[in-house]
Amino acid sequence: MCRTEDKQIECIMPSEKRKEQTRAANRKWEKKNPEKVKANQKKWKKENKGYHNEYNKKYNGSPQVKARNMANNKIKIPKGMLCQNCHLVPAVEKHHPDYSKPLDILFVCKKCHTKLHTQLKAKAGGKI
Repeated sequence: MCRTEDKQIECIMPSEKRKEQTRAANRKWEKKNPEKVKANQKKWKKENKGYHNEYNKKYNGSPQVKARNMANNKIKIPKGMLCQNCHLVPAVEKHHPDYSKPLDILFVCKKCHTKLHTQLKAKAGGKI
């Protein structure tokens, strides 16, 4: 329901627009109430202690995450570097052909990176 002055009327708007309005209102409230946000986060973390432990064990220990973190900390995409796959557009992303070699990466454009992962997924039978 939406309110217009003192009347309640049914609100009909696309769900994406409504979601964005809700997000904007939440961000505005969070900006005005940082102490409440911090208290809510602290309370949630206390009530859900095991959640982060399980998540971190599952994802942060994977070779992909370790390789990505190492590459992000040590290697930057050189300015003006073209995609090493198509050689047509600037490289904006990094791709690990082999996660066991975390510093051996390709500098690729978004389109080629997506294509590389699509090919890898097809080879692995959709299990990547």
